[in-house]
Amino acid sequence: MIGKFHLFKELHAKASQLELSDLKSVTQELMDIHNGLVEKIWEIKLELNNNSLRPLVESKLRKQLDEFEALLKHEDTESKLKELLVKINAIEVDRGIPQTPTPSSP
Repeated sequence: MIGKFHLFKELHAKASQLELSDLKSVTQELMDIHNGLVEKIWEIKLELNNNSLRPLVESKLRKQLDEFEALLKHEDTESKLKELLVKINAIEVDRGIPQTPTPSSP
């Protein structure tokens, strides 16, 4: 999962130089990475709610959860995705193309 965030950084950095179709593809890929991490965080939280976890397993899960939450916060993926979606919409408006819906939370 951490490796995907290196990809996220690289793709986000290149997004300003892409054509609209490529920008949409990159944005979708970034959204998939973000959503995968959010899903993993929820899976870990659900697992931690299981009262029968061994202390070692619980400790490992808590460490993973802390790492993933810190990564999500540090990379500010939601903000970056919104920025890209706004950029896509601006390009589409400028070209008279029907707009891509901008979700309130990717």
